[in-house]
Amino acid sequence: MDPLPQPDELLHLVELRRDEVATQVLPETFKLWADQRSYEQYAADLAEFAATSYGKRHFSFQGVRDERGAVVSCCKRYAREATWAGRRLRAVGIGAVFTMPSERGRGLASLMLGAFLDRERAEGSDLAYLFSDIHPTFYERLGFIALPSRSFTVRASSLARGRAAVAPMADADIAGVRKCYDAGAARRSLSLVRTPVLWDAVRLRERQAEASPGNRYAQPVRLVVREGRIVRAYVKGWRQPRRDAYVLDEMGALDGHEELLPALLSAAIGDLGKVAGWLPPEPERGSLPRGSVKRRSSTVLMVAPLSRTAQMLWQQHANGLLHAAADAFWSTDHI
Repeated sequence: MDPLPQPDELLHLVELRRDEVATQVLPETFKLWADQRSYEQYAADLAEFAATSYGKRHFSFQGVRDERGAVVSCCKRYAREATWAGRRLRAVGIGAVFTMPSERGRGLASLMLGAFLDRERAEGSDLAYLFSDIHPTFYERLGFIALPSRSFTVRASSLARGRAAVAPMADADIAGVRKCYDAGAARRSLSLVRTPVLWDAVRLRERQAEASPGNRYAQPVRLVVREGRIVRAYVKGWRQPRRDAYVLDEMGALDGHEELLPALLSAAIGDLGKVAGWLPPEPERGSLPRGSVKRRSSTVLMVAPLSRTAQMLWQQHANGLLHAAADAFWSTDHI
């Protein structure tokens, strides 16, 4: 068996070139994350995302190479901003952590992520986050902390039905939807900031999801309540008849209009029996009846405070985050 690599052998973390990603990384990660897409569509979706204004400036593949120059381990990097207790922080999201099958069992992913976090800390990032689909202890050894990550189910009959004038979401509503999102984010202890270019990237992913074979039995339903040209509240999600559920992606309302959200959900559900999804963050969580709440075994949100500022904020607010009645992020924040 080959000896485990020493840190100084593999800590040359680099941004991977497009040709490396296309020829070495994607043919392997396709096997894990294609979600019933063809390889051509999987690669095209990634290229389209990377070509957005957000992707060009804030998204990349990071990795390490062996002595021959071949990629052995890699991950996606998403530059974001977050607010935590009123402070604006530099955040970095980590996705698709991957080691080539022939190189597994040598600790390469741990070395790569350790180098990644060291570099982010040195370059001024405050907070790293990811969604773990493996046992969280792997990431805990690198300094990540698991936050509550839950799913919920609420019966349609338990939702209050109002008389709001519900309408399908239109392109002209996006600015109003952003204001609703920002109103909710401003009331959270920890939240991710959505810039205009990030909103464009989110909408692209929604369009890609609509075209995915994995969603052939689901119907996207996005609704708003308007007063004149002002969007007072919105919901986004998927009607999934096979689950007898409307699966919520996210929702939001302007301050003082949270009572519109149950009516919007009722309209989105239609003749289905329940609304389900990730447990929403506050204040939107408070608009839902209690329902059934279960711990998620995958896509577990984990954070790593990197800077002194973030470490201080963690010491001050850890108890509230670890015992919160609502989750911290929306499913649309998943990377």
